[in-house]
Amino acid sequence: MKKLFALLLFIVLTTKITAETDEQIIVFTQASDKVFIEKTYPQLRAYCFERKITILERQITEGLPADITTTPAVIFQNPKGRSIYSGRYASFSTVVNFIRNCRFFPAEISGDDCKTDVLYLKKGRSTIIAPLKITAVAGNLDKNFDQNAFKTAATAAILRGCLTEQNAAKKFQLTTQPVCKTKTDRTFYMDFHPYRNADGTCFLTVELFSQYSCIDPIFTNKGEAFSGTDIMPLFEKAVKTLQNEIFKSINESKIGDAVSFVSEKTDIKTWDALNLSLPKAQEKTAIQTVNTNVEMPKNWQYAGALDKETPVLQFRFVPPLNRYVGEVKKMQGALKMSDNQTITNGYFEATMNSLTMGDEDFDKKVLSKYIKVQNYPDAKFSFKNVVLPKKLKIGESLELPIKGQFTFMKKEKQLTVNAKFTPVLDDNGKPQMDISVQFGLNITDGYGIQGPDGPEEARKNMTFFMNFKLANAAL
Repeated sequence: MKKLFALLLFIVLTTKITAETDEQIIVFTQASDKVFIEKTYPQLRAYCFERKITILERQITEGLPADITTTPAVIFQNPKGRSIYSGRYASFSTVVNFIRNCRFFPAEISGDDCKTDVLYLKKGRSTIIAPLKITAVAGNLDKNFDQNAFKTAATAAILRGCLTEQNAAKKFQLTTQPVCKTKTDRTFYMDFHPYRNADGTCFLTVELFSQYSCIDPIFTNKGEAFSGTDIMPLFEKAVKTLQNEIFKSINESKIGDAVSFVSEKTDIKTWDALNLSLPKAQEKTAIQTVNTNVEMPKNWQYAGALDKETPVLQFRFVPPLNRYVGEVKKMQGALKMSDNQTITNGYFEATMNSLTMGDEDFDKKVLSKYIKVQNYPDAKFSFKNVVLPKKLKIGESLELPIKGQFTFMKKEKQLTVNAKFTPVLDDNGKPQMDISVQFGLNITDGYGIQGPDGPEEARKNMTFFMNFKLANAAL
């Protein structure tokens, strides 16, 4: 009922919603963005109204920053930085996931994603990229069959299929030079799976993946494979089918892949010129003087998130793949101190089945396929004998590196995290410890997890942020 009431209020409000926070959501749309305007935008307005986040709507006729090449475009910004949403907007939970995870650590807009040897198409200021994956030929092959030569010939056949496309607006090109995309451009992955029967009949199945899911294809002809005695014409036919499916998805998708291109005639303007500069930080209310001589507990236990809008454990890939963000919602942990300056031992453990990137179905497949949560339900960091640079004191933060043992997927490794300890008093005047932690992890070399498509270093490495509180374990 509360959300319904908020939604009704939005109908009569102007497009700028005055908020009491220094957070803003910027929305760029065109009339053709019907799915977003009719389904997602009302939810976004209600969400922002409840949380007092300002919404700023801008028409593309006023001009657009160079970063925005398609619409709808959703941007979150606060005094810490600006982040452009790159996900399926039809699933509103992914939008919420984006806002929650960019609030404290904005996903910087730098770092274009560039690729070579891919199909690409320019549409106004927008770019569509289609990387090719041609698997080895399966089935009955000659003893001296050359898979590499076959792949070269198949790539040439795909290019011929593109060049014979009659509709110039759909004619992809193959490039050996780097083609770069912004966060609002689109990538579709074309997978080709050839097979040869004992009687010489050839079959070709294809899959088309959106950039938002490497698990569920948006199109496949499995069950109705292309077939013939000569396989190369099948590649020509297949790529035309996939091109049509790309534009079908762009124009008609109900799951959040539909976009509107930005015309080259649209003026390029800076964020500042559009009056969309980063908001200034609000002045903090003066903190009342507290008794800094409060006795610190020696035993601390995990007491949850700092607040309901702060993820306990966030993660993201490094640029340019930092659009992939998520959080782990359940943790436990404890600290034991021998005095006010020495941690004798401590641990923090994440419950991996609480991981989410905002899409329930996608989360289940990531957890089962990549993390194998059924076999490895937890990730744990433990440490001991840590001497703080000075004694803990209410209202004063201490930052230091902490070395410990990280255990994940039954593998143990030494890990150093950057930690910040801030003792405060809670609403009842009791000691509370606010903890902030940041660390990086190579998920491929260390754990065999393959990241999303992109530059090798970016797809292998993730950054983690932890923000939570500890309470007196004796209470």
